[in-house]
Amino acid sequence: AEARGESVEAIKLIQLHRLTTLESQVEAEIRYAVNLNAATITDAQAEAVLAARISAEDLIRTTLGAGPASWQPAFPVGAFRSLVGYSADGQPLGLLLSELGPAAGASVRKSLVTGLARGLNPNVVAREARTALGGNMVRATTIARTEILRAYRTTALETYRANDDVVTGWQWVANLGGACSVCIAMHGEI
Repeated sequence: AEARGESVEAIKLIQLHRLTTLESQVEAEIRYAVNLNAATITDAQAEAVLAARISAEDLIRTTLGAGPASWQPAFPVGAFRSLVGYSADGQPLGLLLSELGPAAGASVRKSLVTGLARGLNPNVVAREARTALGGNMVRATTIARTEILRAYRTTALETYRANDDVVTGWQWVANLGGACSVCIAMHGEI
């Protein structure tokens, strides 16, 4: 206003300063609440999906009748929980996704979580996430493969540890023609 030659009332400047200060305080409180409740929110999201899974299984059993006694749905509960948790705010994948911006990060996260839940190949998940990454298929593939395989690997290790009376060790096996340098370095390790 001063640049346009208009006079600025002192009260307006005070009000503007108060408004700016209040907005900063509100943003800080919201960030604090989100960080405080991030784990609860992530757990609630996972529980909601798992509850939906149980309902879907019940619906399938009701529709099909008793069916074969050996029929069991193959939903990767452990891997799903791992991926959802790892993509939460403040977690490594969550931090990576936040760098993409809110909309793109949410879109990639949705592609990863729904792709894992649907049992899709990481390459298919990457194609679904590619748009959010500006069409960068290489980055989409890297993220999808890394995070989906990490979720399954974490679950497998937890299963091994929970069954240490049966499993006494495991050997790292990497695809030497397409794995990252860290995985290749670990190849063959017991």
